Amino acid sequence: RRVGKCLFFFALIMAMMSGELFAPLLWPSVPVGLAVLLCVALSAMYFLLSAAGGKPRNRPAGWSDTLSHGVWDDASELWSTSPQLRPLLGLVLHSSSLDEAMAAILSNLLADNTMPVRTLKKLLVSHSAAGELKQLLRADLKAVVDRDAAVDRAIIPLLHFKGFQALQAYRIAHVLWTSHERPMALWLQGRVSQVFQLDIHPAARIGPGLLIDHGTGVVIGETAVVGRACSMLHGVTLGATGKAGGDRHPKVGNGVMLGAGASILGNIRIGDHAKIGCSSVVLKPVPDNATVVGIPARIVGQVQEPSTPRHADFSLDDCEPRFLCMWKSLTELGLAKKGGDGVVTFEQFRELILGCGADEFEATNLFFKMDTNNDGVLTQDEIRAHFTAIVAQCPKLSQRFSNTDQLDEFFKNCCKNRP
Repeated sequence: RRVGKCLFFFALIMAMMSGELFAPLLWPSVPVGLAVLLCVALSAMYFLLSAAGGKPRNRPAGWSDTLSHGVWDDASELWSTSPQLRPLLGLVLHSSSLDEAMAAILSNLLADNTMPVRTLKKLLVSHSAAGELKQLLRADLKAVVDRDAAVDRAIIPLLHFKGFQALQAYRIAHVLWTSHERPMALWLQGRVSQVFQLDIHPAARIGPGLLIDHGTGVVIGETAVVGRACSMLHGVTLGATGKAGGDRHPKVGNGVMLGAGASILGNIRIGDHAKIGCSSVVLKPVPDNATVVGIPARIVGQVQEPSTPRHADFSLDDCEPRFLCMWKSLTELGLAKKGGDGVVTFEQFRELILGCGADEFEATNLFFKMDTNNDGVLTQDEIRAHFTAIVAQCPKLSQRFSNTDQLDEFFKNCCKNRP
């Protein structure tokens, strides 16, 4: 811009000189002043446009972290190799930081006749400067780079992936919602839905490091909660059943993977590192490390090695046919599997645990963790080996079963035919 100003004044002087010398000869009927103004306007337009379209020489100080360096370097390389993309790359290279670049890209995508680009960018930049949003942007971008096999440059999600772009627009809408600027938050939600075909309510709570791959058709309701380092494909719904108001949407744990088209309905909990198969309809709580598939979803496997933040495994390699049959019998037929002396069925265990103040998720989660041989019943050895340690992780039950006498009482109630 400074170069443009210098060139403008140079062009002004030259135009005045050329106008006074040549205008009367070339255009006798045109006043000299008008010719001068015409020359000034044409010269200034040329030099200013050429200066504005240039690539900055040095990386601004705001691009200080490692991830930002990668984005800047990618943009600089593409500037030279893909000149057709220079108008888009200019949004990055003419920004003072990664956060401002994200705001510039979103404002160009989401602006309309009622909200011009400049006005929207000013709003987005003012809110994206918050320290928490800076960290969330980088965590989300790193999640896409690490877990999406289609990404070989850090700049790709920033420029082209609507799942990532919609998530960043939601982040700002969430700040607006919590800052009591709800009309603007809802406007932003609506524009994201129109442009990206994703609908994320600004009141929803989403942890860092979420990967939304492809993104089309994703719906996340008002009271939904998503934990850290989760992954979801297109068509995922975190919705309500339509039968209740208030807190009515799912609560998804950390490291959960949601397959394409999966629907989780109602105020239910999805345990940490669980996997939800494609097109499944989940209506009941899912334990930690469980794999569920089907309509309605049933437990069909147990995740042996939870996915790390750098890896997302949507396969069902952990599932076995006998496991599917066992858990189908357990969850659908209830007491059809009677067990025998010294064993506890799921329905017996569930009834007692719910009576102690636990909820559906905790009852299923505790049983799932203690059933180490996956046969659908708990033996006394399994209960003695794991019950105390597992129950200690459940605040509602830790005081109820804090000593041996209370544990023995539980055994007596569960195992009425102890040997």
